Amino acid sequence: MDITKCTGDGCALKEICKRYTAEANPNWQSFVDPPFKIEDNVLTCDMYWGESSDAILDQLLEITKKKS
Repeated sequence: MDITKCTGDGCALKEICKRYTAEANPNWQSFVDPPFKIEDNVLTCDMYWGESSDAILDQLLEITKKKS
């Protein structure tokens, strides 16, 4: 899968985020520095890709298969 990976620098969520843990494409891969923010001791990231994000992606892939 070709996704923009995250460098994970300083991010506490990196070990549970697919943008960090996914295997890099050996031929070409784009990276982004983690755009996380901490407010009121809560870490959030608009690019976080966790288990619930996988479920949403699976549903979207299933929908697009039905429409083909």
